Amino acid sequence: MKNTSGNTSGQSIAPCGCLRLADGRPVLEVGGRQVTALYSETFCEGMHKRNRQMAKAGVDCFMLLVRGSFDNDYFTSWFWRDDGVYGDESDRPDDFALERQAEAILAVRPDALFMVRWGSEVPKAWAEKHPDQLQFSSAKGRRREASYASRLAAEGRAEMARTLVRYVESRPWADRVIGYMPFGQDEGTTNMAIQDSLFDESPAAVREFRRFLAARYGTDAALQAAWNAPAATLATAAVPSEEEWSAARRQWLHWPQPHETQRYQDYFLALREMLFFQRRTELAATREAAGRPIIVGTDALKEPMMGWLIRDAFESMGLGMSYRNILLASGSVGVAPLLDSPELDVLITPADYTARSCGFAFEPEGIGDSLVLRGKTIFVEDDARSWATNERETQGAWRTPAECRAGLLRNLVMCASRGFIPYWMNVGRGFFDDPEVLKIVAAQMPVRRALLTRPHVDTEHAIAMIVDDESPLDEDFTTGFQNLAVLRQRTDHLALTGLPYRVYLLSDLERDDFPVFRTYLLPNLFRLTPERLRLIRRKLMRNGSVVICGPGTGIQDGETRSAKPASALLGIPMELVEKETARRVLAYGGAHPALAALAGPAVYGDSHPYGPILQPALQLRNPAIVELGKVSAWWMCNRAGLVMREYGKGAAGNGRKGERGKGDYAVVFSMAAPVSEGVLRSLALYGGCTPWADLGDAVAASGNMVAVHSMRPGSREVCLPGPARVTDAETGKLVSRRCTRFTTTLKSPDTRVFLLD
Repeated sequence: MKNTSGNTSGQSIAPCGCLRLADGRPVLEVGGRQVTALYSETFCEGMHKRNRQMAKAGVDCFMLLVRGSFDNDYFTSWFWRDDGVYGDESDRPDDFALERQAEAILAVRPDALFMVRWGSEVPKAWAEKHPDQLQFSSAKGRRREASYASRLAAEGRAEMARTLVRYVESRPWADRVIGYMPFGQDEGTTNMAIQDSLFDESPAAVREFRRFLAARYGTDAALQAAWNAPAATLATAAVPSEEEWSAARRQWLHWPQPHETQRYQDYFLALREMLFFQRRTELAATREAAGRPIIVGTDALKEPMMGWLIRDAFESMGLGMSYRNILLASGSVGVAPLLDSPELDVLITPADYTARSCGFAFEPEGIGDSLVLRGKTIFVEDDARSWATNERETQGAWRTPAECRAGLLRNLVMCASRGFIPYWMNVGRGFFDDPEVLKIVAAQMPVRRALLTRPHVDTEHAIAMIVDDESPLDEDFTTGFQNLAVLRQRTDHLALTGLPYRVYLLSDLERDDFPVFRTYLLPNLFRLTPERLRLIRRKLMRNGSVVICGPGTGIQDGETRSAKPASALLGIPMELVEKETARRVLAYGGAHPALAALAGPAVYGDSHPYGPILQPALQLRNPAIVELGKVSAWWMCNRAGLVMREYGKGAAGNGRKGERGKGDYAVVFSMAAPVSEGVLRSLALYGGCTPWADLGDAVAASGNMVAVHSMRPGSREVCLPGPARVTDAETGKLVSRRCTRFTTTLKSPDTRVFLLD
């Protein structure tokens, strides 16, 4: 126990914040107290007022913010001032030091708990002294941010973390601190990738790239063979440039031959190692300096955002589908080892900004389901704008109290159903300042406590989207196809099937504890090696499941591009046409039991062209192969665009009697993306999924809760996988002592939440 003399509250609590699994749910627990209501400020103006407001509304854990302004620089903090120069906030002249923040909160909430968050951009003076360590592209020049390759910057961040944490641990309120959140210098996607170039050509990056190549290839001859470049050497290898990539891309199809892109792939894999080194170094220093059990997290690894057209989304730039892949250009590929690392407890990310208005679902930018699988979790920023500020016109801002109530409750239930922890956050000038908003926040507290402390039992009656986060290495490094197949697939369709969904990494299938679902969606499985083929068959193709495969599935095997891997996975004869085209599919709604839940024909797809074209053979003579839809692509293509083959007893919902086990499943191939919500729903029901709510509803559900969110008012029949006692989570009113379906009524907009026992 720390000495608490001088503690503003006059009380002492256990100095051990921890994240643990409680009945399957990741929970924050301190001395037996489970923490469910968290809040974070971001800007200094009005900070103390807003913290006090949220404390009075019932928040019990606050983020203390390290904000810059040392040397009049937004990014330079009092803790890291110059090259080798560190300090604390004892000489900070304004009212926003950590000490002042803690005192202001404890004055109104004596039992408050804290986490401390900071960004770790290099100081302005450091940047001026080390230009060779800063990100650089020949396209746009040198940037303010340090290169991921800079070991000097990593050492500086680590020492800043140690200095900051030791200072906090010396404060009289230190026993209130349960976690530290070093955000790094960015949010896991570099500003250079977003604004300038795929490639960091700084001297630091060139050095680390050559170090990577030497470790990978060993000799000049091996490098020359891999790159098909007789003049290449380990000592002179250069980082590719934006100009080189643009010229090369004109010679490629969207999915190039693997040998055409090896030099580029090597750069991105080297960058991945740099990202891992930067984040692990900072996280490890933070944990080491604390010297006690605390929670450590960072903002990064945004795999559900694959295909993020970030500048179009935020700035309406009109850059379109040829925009560079910013996750790839930030080293965020194949991230499972970083998720597994002992330095990391949580990710802490915003929610997806592209679809957060009422009527849509709510998804963290980080890969939350994969973390929960590891006994970790994700803190999700609930930074919903409202009419209380001048941001009421920004996308997703609550315009009315009804939208605020339905939206904030939706955000909570979407997280609670998957083991995530949402927290309210103000990143502007007072999103929560209005009395109506604060009233809604206070009213949500009992529901929040009930949901975030309730045992977490997942459900197999859901659609699991399995994302291959190495797949951008197999493309031309643009983001358009991933935008269709992953991001827009999730936001516009997967989330609106009336069924719950999950998002996992393909590498998660290697885990023994990967959960079972009735339906799987593989949107970007381009590289299908024999090892991956065996893994997918063993883990997904069983128990009557339906496995839905996207347009580029198995288009190469790691060595060469062909239709053979896809044919092997699907058991459907496939062909490859060396052309690019846009695709649409007309699904024959109602024409086959697999599409029985689709009332009529449905067309899906997009005008974005990509290729080569992977297509079913013209003659599908095997009676086990069923055409569920026709493709509309180009003149010389008169093919099935949506096909299915069943194996063994087939899908669980196909009407055939008997238990399903190993070798019993259906596999579906679509020539277009994104697949519409109606087609997904019907295929999922064919796989045996429960039809929880109506098509178009956003459903949050697990084994012991269900919530329905929608803009459409009216009656809903909510269906459950099995008999349960149903209670209204907000009123505590018993809905049914035992039922498998019940009726509720929604307003517009609305979110209704029910506990299942």
